[in-house]
Amino acid sequence: MANELNLYIYNTSFNLIAIVEQYEALIWTDRYDECGDFELTIPFEEKWVSILQKDYYCHIDYSDKWCIIEKIEETKDEDSPPRMIVSGRSFESILERRIVPGKVEFGTETTSGYNVNVQTSIQSLINSHIINPSDANRKINNFIFQSSTDTNVTSKTFHESYNGNSILDIVEGVCKDKHIGFKVILNSSNQFVFSLFCGVDRTMNQSTNSYVIFSTYFDNLKSSNYFSSKEEYRNFIYVSKDESQFVTTYNTSSTPTGLTRREVQIDASELNDNKKDNMTNAQIQEKAKKKLNEEFKIKTGIEGEIVTEKMYKYRTHYNVGDRVQFKDMYGNSEAVYISEVVISFDENGLTILPTFQEIDWT
Repeated sequence: MANELNLYIYNTSFNLIAIVEQYEALIWTDRYDECGDFELTIPFEEKWVSILQKDYYCHIDYSDKWCIIEKIEETKDEDSPPRMIVSGRSFESILERRIVPGKVEFGTETTSGYNVNVQTSIQSLINSHIINPSDANRKINNFIFQSSTDTNVTSKTFHESYNGNSILDIVEGVCKDKHIGFKVILNSSNQFVFSLFCGVDRTMNQSTNSYVIFSTYFDNLKSSNYFSSKEEYRNFIYVSKDESQFVTTYNTSSTPTGLTRREVQIDASELNDNKKDNMTNAQIQEKAKKKLNEEFKIKTGIEGEIVTEKMYKYRTHYNVGDRVQFKDMYGNSEAVYISEVVISFDENGLTILPTFQEIDWT
């Protein structure tokens, strides 16, 4: 009997060469601001050796993403028949194949912030190193950039420097910092299409889009776990440039005072690859504030296993990156975003499992 989740295999010319319908397990993960991946476990047969090859492509019906086969394992032990484990990452991993040689800096500080646009900068990187590089050997002929018109993307600015990083490292870092997603999908002309995007707000805090609410009350949430902790929270940071010189900043709307003030001290080298030089005080403050927001924030944990396709269907009612409402049986209600969706099939059947993350930005 065929499984409910088929894996379609294509060669490097994008010709369909096989449909994998029967296997032990298949796990497929779509992510918002990182590469997705997949893993297939299948009983060994000679025919799969020529079909499941490294650099071949694959996809499933439940996702608009494609993956590249990168790793093949053949295993055998005393208690089970031989099997193959085939895995790889989504098309976003192509960005890892190009680095930005040497040091590059984006943006300069102005009185109103940092004035370089995120989308324009990433487009420039991809044009310079993938689409139209000066060295023709670096060019990927069927790679294109598709600009977003969403103001949640086009309004983002930043200031950062890199040295020898891959384009994937840069894009992932910027997207995580700015809370936007990126993807590389295949169009009808067999082109790799890169784009930035922002998830849709489907929470109860807006009135434009239909709500998506995962809750035990709606019988679409099998289990849930919620916690909130202020143990590691800090809101004021001292950055030491030397034994007597400090730069300070905070991550609240006004200078925290009294009992509300929670302090921490770090060395400037922690903000700049173990080097204290080449950073202005403004740059130190920017990086220190980011560290407060990322490492010393109020920790909130939200976990939940949904009832597969009950009420809401993936990519019909919600997608990776969307903001949704999460309610547990104790009355905790949080607006969260979906950082990844894991689609799997094994002896227990089909499972579609979103990962909920707290929204720690405005």
